[in-house]
Amino acid sequence: MQTNIHIMRIEPHHSLDHVDWHGLPINYTRGWRRQGATPLPWHEFVTKPWIGRRGKADRIIQKTVLGYPMHANCTDDYKWVDVTPCSEEDTLPEVPGLGMYKYENQHDGSGRAYPSIIDLRRAKILNLLSVANFRGTKAFFPYRFEELNMNGTAELLNNIEETTGLKAKCNATKGNSPGTKISGHQTTVITKHGDLSDDYVKWMDQYVDWEVESKIGYSRRGDGDNNKEVEEVPIAVEKEEKAITSNNKPVEKIILLGERHSGTNWITDYLTSCFDIKMDNHYKRYKHWFQEDDIELVPEQSAVVIVLFRDPFDWIEAMRVEPHHSPYHLKWIKPYEPGVKVKKMTKPFGWKEFVTKPWVGKRGKADQFIRENKSIANVTCLDRYRYDEIKPCSEEDSQIINGLANTKYENLHDGSGRAYPSILDLRRDKIINHLSVANFRGTRSFLSFRFEDLNMNGTASLLKSVEEATGLKSKCNATMGKAHRHLVTKKITKHEPLPSEFIRWMNKYVDWEIENRIGYYKRSEE
Repeated sequence: MQTNIHIMRIEPHHSLDHVDWHGLPINYTRGWRRQGATPLPWHEFVTKPWIGRRGKADRIIQKTVLGYPMHANCTDDYKWVDVTPCSEEDTLPEVPGLGMYKYENQHDGSGRAYPSIIDLRRAKILNLLSVANFRGTKAFFPYRFEELNMNGTAELLNNIEETTGLKAKCNATKGNSPGTKISGHQTTVITKHGDLSDDYVKWMDQYVDWEVESKIGYSRRGDGDNNKEVEEVPIAVEKEEKAITSNNKPVEKIILLGERHSGTNWITDYLTSCFDIKMDNHYKRYKHWFQEDDIELVPEQSAVVIVLFRDPFDWIEAMRVEPHHSPYHLKWIKPYEPGVKVKKMTKPFGWKEFVTKPWVGKRGKADQFIRENKSIANVTCLDRYRYDEIKPCSEEDSQIINGLANTKYENLHDGSGRAYPSILDLRRDKIINHLSVANFRGTRSFLSFRFEDLNMNGTASLLKSVEEATGLKSKCNATMGKAHRHLVTKKITKHEPLPSEFIRWMNKYVDWEIENRIGYYKRSEE
């Protein structure tokens, strides 16, 4: 399996965006290597989102074909959302040695890209194995290239003869190792490339889905630590409101966390005026980011933690209009000018482009210097992140844009360096992470609130919970809120009515099992 990815890196058929062109213009009449292009370094290749670009013909389809996601006829009988580009014109001309330009999207109809080639491979294995159950399939034979290459094709020919009732017209090949039949895990190098680097093998051992790979006979390669099971991040953490224990020390501070556009500034200022206690927006990191237990920063049982959440439909729309820290999720209509308000230089993406655009940042010269001259394992980046957890890592590469703050994109929170396929996937993991703070050693009491409830119903329940958790008395009265009843579906945000297509897409592709745990549900599509 490691060899398969390596071969794709050396020669990424149909995937010219996964080649290092070194800034050169592409000549479609010459082979890509003869033009001076080279394979990407292995780490960049396996972490680069598997996403293509739409060209002029696709843009015409978007403008002229009614209901284009459903009705456009794309290459290889794909639907519009399944492949990029859709039109044959945009797949051409071919680059000699690479073939037609074509990237498959996630095979779920969402239009999202795969985070990396290993995610594409996982889905492709499951899809190809499922062909065994197709109604047109009479017999199904999966073979590993390595076995055919080493053992020969006698078994393959025999199976085909028995299934079809036909006699082969050719003799079986003997293979490269006729004296030793191989099965199970094959480690003999049979392809024409150099030895795979130890770092690459370790990365693959950790981040490939080996449960799926084992279905087709592949397993980890590493020795020693590389064979250890990878610790899985729990898919959910139940909210746990901790009561004050026998610990007689007073609560030192209130820590308020929450994603962007979730009311964190409002509630921080409000609680600061209501209680004589330190208010903080940091646990391990600033309030918006992934958190980790750190007993040095938050001593044991010392903090009351409040986490705010916001309805996914309204939150995604707010982020689309104003994507704090995320300038690559705006359409730039003018060149960047320092100090100029971002709204004068940009406009928001349409909802479909926004929710399907990979959540990926960029590294600049300072980050490149770190990678080339330092051990990235020992580098501390912005907000105490590790190098593979954030783009960019260095403060110098984190451009400050008026109206968006400093540029910062969180990668998949597993250390792989891969990007999130979309903002939806980021939100899912962030909810799980922020709920997990309930079980951090420094958390004395954990309180979670929905922005909508506080806005509509007032802050009485918030003040009461904080009083009980801290043992302090509030100095201010509770706000009444905009409604004296529990919020259900009443619109409270200052944006235009959401398109029915957006609501339908969200209803289908949001992880509602996770959203249900914080009180959010699908919306009516009417």
